[in-house]
Amino acid sequence: MISLSQTQIISISVNSAIFAILTIASLILVNKINLQEKGYKYLFWLYTMFWVPIMLVRPYRGTMQNAIDNDATLVAIVLSVYGIIGIFIRLFADVISYLFKYRKAFLYFSIILEIILFIPLVVNPTSATNIVSAIGIGVGASCIGTYELLFKEQYGNKKAFLTVSVLSIPPLLANFLTAPVQSIMKTVATNNDKVVDPLILRYMWVISLGFLLIVFVMLFFLKEKRMETPMVNTKTEKLTLFEKKSALDVSLFVGLCIIGSLVAFIKFSNSDSVATTHLQNLAKLNNLSSAAYEGYISVIFSLFQLVAGVLMGLYLVKKIDVIKIFLIGSSAWVVYTIASSFIANPYAYLAIHGINGFGYGILYNLVLALVLKVTMDKKIITKMGIYQSVLSIGVAVSGFFTTWMKEAVIGKVDPNTIDLNTYMKSYLIQNMVLLGVVILITIAFVVMMIIVNDKSDSFKLNKKESESKDSVWKSNFKKEIANSKTKILNKFAIT
Repeated sequence: MISLSQTQIISISVNSAIFAILTIASLILVNKINLQEKGYKYLFWLYTMFWVPIMLVRPYRGTMQNAIDNDATLVAIVLSVYGIIGIFIRLFADVISYLFKYRKAFLYFSIILEIILFIPLVVNPTSATNIVSAIGIGVGASCIGTYELLFKEQYGNKKAFLTVSVLSIPPLLANFLTAPVQSIMKTVATNNDKVVDPLILRYMWVISLGFLLIVFVMLFFLKEKRMETPMVNTKTEKLTLFEKKSALDVSLFVGLCIIGSLVAFIKFSNSDSVATTHLQNLAKLNNLSSAAYEGYISVIFSLFQLVAGVLMGLYLVKKIDVIKIFLIGSSAWVVYTIASSFIANPYAYLAIHGINGFGYGILYNLVLALVLKVTMDKKIITKMGIYQSVLSIGVAVSGFFTTWMKEAVIGKVDPNTIDLNTYMKSYLIQNMVLLGVVILITIAFVVMMIIVNDKSDSFKLNKKESESKDSVWKSNFKKEIANSKTKILNKFAIT
């Protein structure tokens, strides 16, 4: 029998009300969005439902491990296996897609494997079953990420603004919908001594299993044209893995892969499960409880990430070049990294986390846009898989990095006995390393773009001398975005 305090009951009631409000608001929002293409609205909801199970448990895989066994090595494995599994799955994702001749195979593969890998943790929460569960989370995220890229390549040139909506809003909606559930489950699982019970926290995975079953059924009704993708033209062209490209294109692609991987490394070293755990630690060391609101840290991050992505796509690319856009994103990360290094209050840390999401939203979307520009070729099958695979390396390394840094600075100590000053010292040193990486990728990107612009006009987005076929396409693309934006603003009467 679970005994709840009055504070916990209030927290559960408030979060339940928030969940109801957000659910109703989401339904109204999606119904008001004018998606003219047949089946797009269903795809929108399906894509949102795909994100819900992952968004629900991904930030809490570290929390679950700390509740089971807070051994630093085990925590690092749980945080890193999410990225490790992506290295292999994302690398061969488009090849598998070609073999099955349609992309729904990825999503079925993801759902079935997630269900299989989540069940052991639900039955018996142990370090082994938590690692298995983390593999399932990695499989799901990897397949969805691949589907996202394939969707962009299929519709990016024809329905630009619609593509941005379909790809950007569902993860945010999933974050909104799962945050109250996370807070409720964490509140119920935390006793008066601020100790989390894994036997109660596991019900978060039970809820995820329920959503996975719903998605499995929804996927049956998704109509998809098989292999309608510019990556492979099965009627007129023989399948080839790579297209011969110029040395400049190859060098640019390699450089973008490395920078993208480092962007992912920084992101997963200061957000997601790491940020949730850090917020919990700050609350505990200040003799406070974060259970009622910690789930919203990912919402803040994703909201500002979305704002940054839309700002970049609708405004910045028209006004300034890619170097300046990158500097805006990296500057936001510099500000966040320095500020968070000295903030020991959990509420203040939560408040500034939006800067982190804004910086990532600019950098991730910019690098991805450039990669798509380089790799949009009908004969290329694996380059996008390679890019996503290299990104997963950065994700995998981040888990070991954050754990290793704490041990390197303060040694192996019991988290229950560490004091706030010692903990903040380790966090400061960790952030200084991340700050150095931010500066490094900024210098590398600037140098790379200067070299590219000297040899090619492809990335001079706002220069008159680069008017060419690419510029004509870009002009039409911007007109379509402007028209789509006007329609949506009129739809919602936004001024």
